[in-house]
Amino acid sequence: MLAHDRPRAEAAFTAALAAPARKWWYKDYGSALRDQLAIVVLLKESGLLPDRLTALTAVLPGTDLRPDALSTQESAWAIAAAAALGKDGQPARIQLDGRALPAAASVTATLTGPATVHNLGDRAVWQSVSVTGVLADAPPAARSGMRITRKFLHEDGTPIDLDTLRQNTSFVLLLEGRAEDGQEHHALIAQGLPAGWEIVGRFNEGEVPGMAWLDKLTATEAQPAADDRYAAVVALGSDAAGFRVAVRLRAVTPGAFELPGAQVSDMYRPAVFARQATARIKVLSAE
Repeated sequence: MLAHDRPRAEAAFTAALAAPARKWWYKDYGSALRDQLAIVVLLKESGLLPDRLTALTAVLPGTDLRPDALSTQESAWAIAAAAALGKDGQPARIQLDGRALPAAASVTATLTGPATVHNLGDRAVWQSVSVTGVLADAPPAARSGMRITRKFLHEDGTPIDLDTLRQNTSFVLLLEGRAEDGQEHHALIAQGLPAGWEIVGRFNEGEVPGMAWLDKLTATEAQPAADDRYAAVVALGSDAAGFRVAVRLRAVTPGAFELPGAQVSDMYRPAVFARQATARIKVLSAE
């Protein structure tokens, strides 16, 4: 349409609308939902095929959409679609707990408890609720399409008892896991550190000199230099679905601390993940 070729633009939209099915995920970070949202944006901006746009928006956002499972691409295009569709929206007239709010295309109100909302207009309006806060309890262990395990070991490879760990002791954290769906993933591995631990050094891929018991470690695409967690990015696929990474840690502060669970997730598809439960550990004073 921007090239002033209306027939070809309409033909392109018609072809895209005629074949909505696609592989649910591909290397372009796309999905059927992402494509649907993108077509909504482009149809609205072009002004073409208004009847098709009405039919397409009528089925949004889809019956199986889960906000916590949206990819980054789906989230971005959802926001773009909302902005495009609401650009010329009619003012909504909303009453909150008996009080009429100022009419606007988008009406926002802060809730501090239960509330009663009425639509005073003659057209349907979309309703959305956003909640922010800090979890009272840590998330429980869970997984979907991935798994992760961890071991805490002395530097000779023998298991270490975290309840008898003493200040200034160095040890190794070994993280292992895999993707179970046979697809390609850019996976983020993360292990939060208790307040009494610190990272001493990170290991490179392959065999570690003097630590044959570690076996071959997986190549990482990145190991961010964070001081409150160990993190690594690895590429997983059908030919290399598993990973094995390690880091050297040291107990530095005596006390009792919470140990976060290890977790791995696809960086672009949060619904593909594995997460362990939290635990408690001790650091004893140095003798």
